[in-house]
Amino acid sequence: LHTSNTADMVNLLPPQYARVKEILESLEVFRHIEKLLRRRGNTTYGNIYDVGCGHGLVGMLCAAAYPHIRVQCIDRVPRESFQAQRTAFEASGMSLDNLH
Repeated sequence: LHTSNTADMVNLLPPQYARVKEILESLEVFRHIEKLLRRRGNTTYGNIYDVGCGHGLVGMLCAAAYPHIRVQCIDRVPRESFQAQRTAFEASGMSLDNLH
């Protein structure tokens, strides 16, 4: 694919969708967070801050995996995909009560 055509295709995605690349990167970040928490013992942490959260998947994965830890998602401009993903998590029965 020509580069400009690829960029045009990505820009055509509705704003409530996260791009596959973003999802894969978020899963990799979550994997590292999970390893760190397991090594250090997750009971000692009261907060996780997802600064520049964008679509929020990292924060949502942390909130779902560690319901006893408060997860704060922070971004200057909220993305529509954040709310779409939160709705999907909750529709699947996962509680994100600790996500703020």
